[in-house]
Amino acid sequence: MVEGAPDPGGAGPDGAVVARDSVIVGIAIAAVGILVMPLVAVQCAETTWGPIDVIVALGLLLGSGLAYAFLRRKSADLAYRCGAGIAVAGMLFLVWVNLVVGVIGDDRNPANLVYAGVLTVGLCGAVLGRFRPRGMAPALFATALAQALVAVIVQVRGLDSPILLNWVFVAVWVGSALLFQHAAATEPA
Repeated sequence: MVEGAPDPGGAGPDGAVVARDSVIVGIAIAAVGILVMPLVAVQCAETTWGPIDVIVALGLLLGSGLAYAFLRRKSADLAYRCGAGIAVAGMLFLVWVNLVVGVIGDDRNPANLVYAGVLTVGLCGAVLGRFRPRGMAPALFATALAQALVAVIVQVRGLDSPILLNWVFVAVWVGSALLFQHAAATEPA
């Protein structure tokens, strides 16, 4: 290859463009692959998935995959990447459960909107912390606190909700926060 000539793959000397594009293609393939299961189920059995459900699910999967790809580029630290993966998977699962069956009562119960507040705490904290480990740790601890408050309110009000599920999400947020805290400890100041 001639020095200074462009790489035939469209990438710079470090191959960054090709690597980034392959991650996005991989996310898209995985999202579509996961959605093949409900599409097959719709054809083979009585299910309640309609075209809008499939589009929303694809959007959630693609959005989550792209969010993780974005966060993954923020740090090469394994603890950071694991914390990001756990946080994104937790958020995906919380939204998915609320859309499919609902955590409080059924999916049509407006009380389920409190979980949007939980996610907003995490997302706002992440943005304010500029997605750095030192900012992500408190953001996820705050998300855990918001989730715990929801769990207590649900229990005190006697709402129809699996209490253990709320505390599992608290553990997910705390686990992610601890990983970000570890990454922050190893990050140069």
